Amino acid sequence: MPSKTGLTKSTIFGVPSMETAGRIDDGDKVSAFEAARFRCKTRLRELEQQFEVKASEIRKAFITVAAEIIEQDAE
Repeated sequence: MPSKTGLTKSTIFGVPSMETAGRIDDGDKVSAFEAARFRCKTRLRELEQQFEVKASEIRKAFITVAAEIIEQDAE
């Protein structure tokens, strides 16, 4: 309803207007997406750390085997 100043009321009987409700819903969606993105990035960082630890172990094992082969060849 337009008021005397030409502005519409944002609430009627304490209930937000459809425009305000839409903004609240959009804000909730944005917050939910941000939370999901944060969880995803956190999990990806954890997986990257696990990968680096495992890759390091494999590299060390390879170097050990390569050193043994070199030692056998030197004998």
